[in-house]
Amino acid sequence: MYKENKERFMLLYTPEERYELFCQHYPHLPQRLTDYHIAAYLGITPISLSRIKKRQKN
Repeated sequence: MYKENKERFMLLYTPEERYELFCQHYPHLPQRLTDYHIAAYLGITPISLSRIKKRQKN
Protein backbone atom coordinates (compact mmCIF):
# COMPACT_ATOMS: atom_id res chain seq x y z
CA MET A 1 0.00 0.00 0.00
CA TYR A 2 2.85 2.38 0.84
CA LYS A 3 4.53 1.77 -2.51
CA GLU A 4 1.28 2.45 -4.39
CA ASN A 5 0.81 5.74 -2.56
CA LYS A 6 4.41 6.73 -3.16
CA GLU A 7 4.11 5.94 -6.88
CA ARG A 8 0.88 7.92 -7.12
CA PHE A 9 2.59 10.82 -5.33
CA MET A 10 5.45 10.73 -7.85
CA LEU A 11 3.20 10.55 -10.91
CA LEU A 12 0.47 13.02 -10.01
CA TYR A 13 2.54 15.92 -8.73
CA THR A 14 5.31 18.03 -10.21
CA PRO A 15 8.58 18.28 -8.28
CA GLU A 16 7.57 21.75 -7.03
CA GLU A 17 4.24 20.42 -5.77
CA ARG A 18 5.96 17.45 -4.13
CA TYR A 19 8.32 19.78 -2.26
CA GLU A 20 5.43 22.00 -1.14
CA LEU A 21 3.48 18.98 0.10
CA PHE A 22 6.57 17.67 1.88
CA CYS A 23 7.02 21.01 3.65
CA GLN A 24 3.33 21.10 4.61
CA HIS A 25 3.27 17.56 5.99
CA TYR A 26 6.69 17.70 7.68
CA PRO A 27 7.36 21.37 8.52
CA HIS A 28 10.16 20.55 10.98
CA LEU A 29 12.17 18.30 8.65
CA PRO A 30 13.51 20.67 5.96
CA GLN A 31 15.69 22.38 8.58
CA ARG A 32 16.94 19.07 9.98
CA LEU A 33 17.66 17.14 6.76
CA THR A 34 20.16 17.79 4.01
CA ASP A 35 19.00 18.69 0.52
CA TYR A 36 20.39 15.36 -0.64
CA HIS A 37 18.03 13.40 1.60
CA ILE A 38 14.99 15.53 0.80
CA ALA A 39 15.69 15.28 -2.93
CA ALA A 40 16.04 11.50 -2.69
CA TYR A 41 12.67 11.26 -0.95
CA LEU A 42 11.06 13.49 -3.61
CA GLY A 43 12.66 11.60 -6.49
CA ILE A 44 14.64 14.54 -7.85
CA THR A 45 18.29 15.61 -7.87
CA PRO A 46 19.71 17.90 -5.17
CA ILE A 47 20.42 20.48 -7.88
CA SER A 48 16.75 20.47 -8.92
CA LEU A 49 15.71 20.87 -5.29
CA SER A 50 18.06 23.81 -4.92
CA ARG A 51 16.47 25.47 -7.94
CA ILE A 52 12.97 24.86 -6.60
CA LYS A 53 13.89 26.39 -3.24
CA LYS A 54 15.43 29.41 -4.98
CA ARG A 55 12.26 29.96 -7.06
CA GLN A 56 10.09 29.74 -3.96
CA LYS A 57 12.15 32.40 -2.18
CA ASN A 58 11.55 34.88 -5.02
